[in-house]
Amino acid sequence: MLRRLRRHVLLGHPLARRVVRPLPAPVKQRLLTMAGMSGIHRYQDFRDPTAKAVLIAEFLRGSVASYPQSVLDVGCNAGEITRYLNKEGFLTVGIDLHEVLDRVPPGRKHSALIPFEVDSESVPRLPSFDSVLLLSVHHQWIATNGDTATRRLVRDLSNKADKTMVIEFSCLNSKYGKYHPELFVDNNPASVTEYASEWLTETLPDFIFDFLGLNVEHPVDEPHRVLLGGRRIDSSTHPSSDISQ
Repeated sequence: MLRRLRRHVLLGHPLARRVVRPLPAPVKQRLLTMAGMSGIHRYQDFRDPTAKAVLIAEFLRGSVASYPQSVLDVGCNAGEITRYLNKEGFLTVGIDLHEVLDRVPPGRKHSALIPFEVDSESVPRLPSFDSVLLLSVHHQWIATNGDTATRRLVRDLSNKADKTMVIEFSCLNSKYGKYHPELFVDNNPASVTEYASEWLTETLPDFIFDFLGLNVEHPVDEPHRVLLGGRRIDSSTHPSSDISQ
């Protein structure tokens, strides 16, 4: 109850958002920590997603010819990555839960952001894209549904990626579930990358993944997350993207 109250007062109240938004990111993060909310992260209030978006855009351009690529941003949150890629010439659609998209701050463009709950039953209804992005969702799915179900869901989504995928991995074991065994050394990029590479090799054998870089996360408890980009081994045998046709 107290946690929900703090969430409402500090993040949900319009006046609070107006006061906090102009503050430097480290100051905002410190306020969250002092309030006992260091685990609550919101792209639109406490992160600068530009550096991550740049890494993704560079990977996509380097992987596919320069025609407009179609991109599905799964778990788009406030849609910052979606909007950036669209500005860069990609045909990007962001999907997330209805209640998440309802929290996008007023005044931001909502085009290309679509409410959609991703699960094993709904994924077949999605069209195919040149690329699928799974940012800040992998660890949440494992924590909620377990590793086996997450592998199955990621495989289903990979069938919607004609050429490439980008997947982000959290660097804290606690993000993967309260009782999950240790998967890697916390906040050790090399250890997390080793775990991520093994997980992806086992789960998506039709893709070859490379380390793209570290993106800034939460300076207090999780400074970075690991970003990996994968290319389909033989895209000629995979159906063409529905969106870019």
